[in-house]
Amino acid sequence: MQQRIMIIGSPGSGKSTFARKLRDKTGLPLYYLDMIKHKPDRTTISSEEFDKKLDEILNKDKWIIDGNYQRTLEVRMEKSDTIILFDLPTEVCLEGAKSRIGTKREDLPWIETEKTFESEFKQWIVEFSEKSLPEIYNLLEKYKDKTSEDQIIGHFGLGFYSAFMVADRVTIETKSYKEDAKAVLWDCEDGTEYTMSESDKKERGTIITLYLNEDSVEFSNLYRAQEVLEKYCSFMPVEIYLSNPNAEPEYDTIPEDEITEKDTVIEHIVEPAKTEEKENEDGTKETVEVEPEKKLSLIHI
Repeated sequence: MQQRIMIIGSPGSGKSTFARKLRDKTGLPLYYLDMIKHKPDRTTISSEEFDKKLDEILNKDKWIIDGNYQRTLEVRMEKSDTIILFDLPTEVCLEGAKSRIGTKREDLPWIETEKTFESEFKQWIVEFSEKSLPEIYNLLEKYKDKTSEDQIIGHFGLGFYSAFMVADRVTIETKSYKEDAKAVLWDCEDGTEYTMSESDKKERGTIITLYLNEDSVEFSNLYRAQEVLEKYCSFMPVEIYLSNPNAEPEYDTIPEDEITEKDTVIEHIVEPAKTEEKENEDGTKETVEVEPEKKLSLIHI
């Protein structure tokens, strides 16, 4: 298991939340650079004092360090065995940062307000991708050996490893489209070590199963999951569909001319025109059409 983990990325990207989850999973001590640099009254310690405290941490055998501080990036990269970068769209980071306004956090010695966010923090997030990321990626290229293929993060990517923020166990059952390919079952319970074995899966494709931890049961709610997808995945180039395989089938009736290629039509329905009997001024009666015939389709939703 990796012992010296460096976590960097834009404010609001979720790196501190991930750092806490990783600490809880691994038992490694977590250090926030913001808590070292800043005081509750918003003043800061000197660069010399900061460097001394950082050096004391870096010389320890085990740590997770959360924070950017460009000036000290390389010295931290040299000492780390794993580097994790959160590079998310600016819109997502801004939304993440806004959501914690007024909340007491363990990674900052004060409570962020709407005023300080608009006057200081917002611009720092907007400029992060232009001013900070290029230098970070240049250094990552230099220290790219910090992630090897036998590590879970290196093998599957940070996005997948983040599943362990909400799950105690994750399984992946997959089968290639290639002829005679054997299905494989990947199983991990702690986010650090995993097993691989043959699977009896017959059809090609991949099934990923998350066994949610007690603190994350809310994500099993269909509407909560939909909210997360809309908030964080609306910019994805590939559409994501959400469904509940255990739910009873739901249907809807829509006009036939509103059918799209994505709709699954169950039945075509023709509703006869609605008529009513009308009495004329001369006392005679006639049947008139009050609603025209409707051509509808019953679709699965």
